[in-house]
Amino acid sequence: MKLLTTLAVTTALLLGSACAGLTARQEILIPSMEIAWVNVSRDCERGIQLALDTQDIDVVQAAGLRSEIIAMDSALQARDILKVADVNWHRLHQLALIAIEARDIGWNVKKILKLRLEKFHEAYVTLVKSL
Repeated sequence: MKLLTTLAVTTALLLGSACAGLTARQEILIPSMEIAWVNVSRDCERGIQLALDTQDIDVVQAAGLRSEIIAMDSALQARDILKVADVNWHRLHQLALIAIEARDIGWNVKKILKLRLEKFHEAYVTLVKSL
């Protein structure tokens, strides 16, 4: 239930900020992303570990991707749009999606996790386009 409530609030904030100006996006969109990031980053980490386990990436690449997670965390906390845009989000997004798909959970939970991930992605794209 908490996941659904958090998802509903985050989705409302993300959608509400879609038409807002740059300042409003920075004041609304980034905090919304920050809320979602707590769990999205875990999916990213799972994706990195899965890629490492299946030898799709090596230890050096995994370390680089983990540094991208740290960079996004710092950028969101600082509410710095330029630093958010500098993160290699597209690769993290791919890995998070793979991790969600690989999890042994019900289809409805997967759907919720994927929706949260996609809303975060949409927010990232909206934010970057505003630059």
